[in-house]
Amino acid sequence: ANDKDLVEFLVSIIDSPYAHYLTKQFIPAAVTKISSWHTTTYIEQDRIQELLAKYTTSPELELQQRAVKFASLFDLGELREGVLKCIPPPELKATVISVLRSCRVWSFTLFCGNRNRNQSLQMPQMYQLQPQPVGTGL
Repeated sequence: ANDKDLVEFLVSIIDSPYAHYLTKQFIPAAVTKISSWHTTTYIEQDRIQELLAKYTTSPELELQQRAVKFASLFDLGELREGVLKCIPPPELKATVISVLRSCRVWSFTLFCGNRNRNQSLQMPQMYQLQPQPVGTGL
């Protein structure tokens, strides 16, 4: 599917009377992200701007707020692409890894808690976290 097809699909969802209001609230974010792709034509970017402008006066307050917020990004010009580009995942610190490990042990114990106390309970490999080296900077 190309950008035009994706925008058409999202427009059909947001314009549908049967779409849930929570689903509609994600569409301004989705079309704004699509507008920042290097494959999106100027025609599609204009169409996305028109769609966002249409919903800036929506009676659904949450949808209206999102449309206003994302429509204002178009005023930023090239800065918009920087705002919308993918954010890399955060690096896991040793303290976060230990918290995650304890949460997984706790949830595994709850899930497998009906065992005899004399039976040893080994955590499967998928629940064991291995510490990863922390990056050295940007």
